This record gives sequence, C-alpha cells and structure tokens, in this order.
Amino acid sequence: SRRLSKDGHPKADELFALRAAYLRRTDAPRLLDELADLQPPVSAPQRDTLVRELLDCDPDPWCGAATRRLISLLQAGSAQMLYARLQQVRLLSQAAEIDQAYQQAAKLIAEYPASGDALYSYAAAAAAVGRAADADAAYGRIAQSLPVGSDDWRDARRQQLALRLRAAQPREVCALQALAYGDKLLAAEIRRGLQAAEISCNLPIGGVNGAANGRANGG
Repeated sequence: SRRLSKDGHPKADELFALRAAYLRRTDAPRLLDELADLQPPVSAPQRDTLVRELLDCDPDPWCGAATRRLISLLQAGSAQMLYARLQQVRLLSQAAEIDQAYQQAAKLIAEYPASGDALYSYAAAAAAVGRAADADAAYGRIAQSLPVGSDDWRDARRQQLALRLRAAQPREVCALQALAYGDKLLAAEIRRGLQAAEISCNLPIGGVNGAANGRANGG
C-alpha cells in the first residue's frame, strides 16, 4: 500500500491526510514507521495533518515517540512547535522523568517567553523537581497576568499557597492574604490553610508587614 509521502502526486496533501488519519486509528506502529521516512520540510497542510493526528495522543504508549518525531518535522518557533513540546513535557512528567521534563520546560520559557502555557508547564515541572521558589515565582507571574477573581488566577494563587505551606513559610503564606484582593473564595482557602498549619498572622494596617508565628509559639 502507498506510504506517507510529501509529494509526487497532484493531491499529495489530501492523500497524506487520509493515510495519516487511517493509520492513526488502525495501526499506530505503522504510522510511526512511515513517519520515520519523512524528512523536513513538509508542506503546511501536511504539518497541520500531523499536528491534528498526533497532538493529544497520550496516554497511548506510542505517543512519546510520535511526539518526538512530530517535533523534528515542525518549524522552530511556531505555535505548532510550542504545542508539541508542551505535550513532550507532559508525557515526560507522566512517565516520572521529572528532571527531563523540567529541563525541557525551562527551555520552553526561554524560547516562548510570552506563552502562558509554557509558564504553566514550567511552574509544574519546577515544583515536581523540588524547585519550590522557582515554581512559586512562576505561578506568581501567571497570577499577575490574569484578571483578579478568574478561575485561572485563583488556581495560580492556590498553587502558591500549597507550595508555601509545604515549605513551612508562614510569613510568605500570610503575604498571600493581601494578594487575594478581596476575593472571598481565595481568602477562605488561605484562611483554611493557615488554620490547618496552625499559623497566625499579625496584619497591621497597611498590609502584610507583621510577623507570622505558629500558634505553638504563642503567635
């Protein structure tokens, strides 16, 4: 049968799309084998086909190899490349290859500094390898870029709360109260976190500048 081909036929792009879709659903190992024969550059419609068929392929066991091959065929710096590499980071994390995931995520934020998705990926990867301060800073940048009170903003602050509680940083946990900006849902979650960790915050007029002490210490 005809293999995936870049050219040589007046309807090469249409045939490419049909065969890729067929193999994706019926014989993924064969699809990988045929992708190995492709060499860049491929046409824009063929790149679109590959992105459509190979992104979100996890948790299929062949997805990691397919993602690596996809990355080798896409244009550097493109949005498609970003999405493929985000998938690579996600797959590495799922496979417990957390150091590699962190390294790839760090490269992503250097190459795509304006991407919120890349920053989310980096924050999660940094937290997984124990770089809590880097993860906290990344989630802080995410929150600052979002509308106060939005679900994504709240989630970024929650991640900061969890990191600071885990690191036993009472002053930093207390500082999040000021960053809730009156959001009742987030403020309630911060209060519950403080209570569970037995942290008491002194909040003088003007902001979070006082000491934060554990109740066990009489604070």
